[in-house]
Order: sequence, then structure tokens, then C-alpha cells
Amino acid sequence: MGAVCGCGNESRDISSFWRGLALRKITFKTYCKIYEDNKMKWLNSCEDTRKIDLDKCNELSKLLVNDDFSRNENKFFIEILNEFINSQSGKLTFFTCLSFFTKLSGNDFASSLSDYNKKPTTKQTYIESLRSSESPENLEIVSNSLLEMAIKKKEHDDVTKLFIQLVSEFAVPFVYFAKKDRDEKLLVFSKENREKLFKQLKSFNSQKFYGYLFHEDNFALIHDDLVRIHAVSQLYSVDELVKVRTTANIGKSRFGDTPTPGNFDAAVAN
Repeated sequence: MGAVCGCGNESRDISSFWRGLALRKITFKTYCKIYEDNKMKWLNSCEDTRKIDLDKCNELSKLLVNDDFSRNENKFFIEILNEFINSQSGKLTFFTCLSFFTKLSGNDFASSLSDYNKKPTTKQTYIESLRSSESPENLEIVSNSLLEMAIKKKEHDDVTKLFIQLVSEFAVPFVYFAKKDRDEKLLVFSKENREKLFKQLKSFNSQKFYGYLFHEDNFALIHDDLVRIHAVSQLYSVDELVKVRTTANIGKSRFGDTPTPGNFDAAVAN
């Protein structure tokens, strides 16, 4: 994929790959309004009602343009992202996970698209309760907004998992040109490792959880934590292999039962 796209670039890493996305420049509140106004149009953008056509999701496709990409790279990125969306069972879950690309507060380009073109709201929702008189850091409102966007309360977990997958596994072929590098990163960003990271995030309180996911360098945090989790799991596997071989060689009658391994989750947490 990298060879076709031309995105394989030694100076580009996972963080820099996503940093130039226009979506990265707007606030959570602005994205919520755009989502609320356009989600049905996005869901009906393709003749096949089970699919999405990003080229026809004008308000969204503009936010998925990356200033660091050439025109052809942007076109290829959208095509592959479209395939990724259509491989998901919950399209609204995907649209919701994009909110983690935004920032909770601060100035953004064109004053958050001129306050989203100053369009009037027609319905009071959790999303619209993010009004200027309330702090965007009110994480309870953020949480409620994400649930409102994802439709089903249980999908908040799915939203988080999909975001982690998108900014790690999905980006690998664009960033790493050599097959060896791609294969190594895909091992690091495996579903198993992503699940371990998700389990850690679930143990956070709301402030720490959203502070992590909306961090200005959240891509790097996710990348580094997955690298760490993978390294620990590799050490654990090697240690177990040594124990198995040692036990097989010396037998267990002389030394008793083989010691049990340490608590892996605790090791990861540290």
C-alpha cells in the first residue's frame, strides 16, 4: 500500500501521519455540531445503504484532507479509509471515533469553521449543551455527547477501540514502506495488544481517560504504550519459554512445582 500511495516516508511516523489532518484543527464542539447536522446524509451517501461514500460526504471529506499529503496521496488515503469504514458494522461508531481527533478547547482554524457557519440549531441535545457558557473540559458532558453520537451506550467502548485501531494498525501501510517494518508494526499494533491498552484505559477515571484520548499528542501516547505493552508481552513469552525448557530438562521431582509467572497486568500497568 505504501508503494502505491507514495506515503512511505522515512521522515513520517504514526504521529506525523495524522497531525496534518484538517479534523485535527477543530474543536470537539464544532465536530459534534457538524456530525449532528449531517450524519443521516453521510449514512445515505451511497446507493448501497450498507455502505458509505466519503466523496459524497462533503462536510466530512473536507475535514479528512491532510495538508502534508500530495493530491494523489489524499485521494488514495480517502479511498482506503472508505474501505475501512465499510468494513465496520457500525458506521456511526466510526463517525463518533473521529471526534478523538479534535481538541476539547482552544482556538482553531477559521474560528472552528466560523462557528460552523453559524447554522441555527433545531433541537436541544447533549451535543448542543456544549454551549459557550460551559467549559469544554466538562468531561461529563463530553461523555454524554459521545454516547449520544454513538446511539447505543455500550458503543462507547467500541468507539474507543476503533479509534485505537484507526490511529495504529490502519496507518501502518501508509507510514512504513519496507515489508519487514510493516510486519513488525502490525505485530505491535495487534488486536491483542490493543485490547490490553484498552483495558488499561478503562481503569482510568473520566478525567484521566479523556485527558489521554484528547491529548494533543494522543497518537504518540497510543503508539508508545502499544510498543511498551508488546515489549512486556515478548519478555513474558521468552521467560515462559525458558521455564518450560528448564522444567523439561531438570524434571520437577527435584525442585517441586514450577513457579507461577508474575501478574502480567500489573507488569503492564507499571
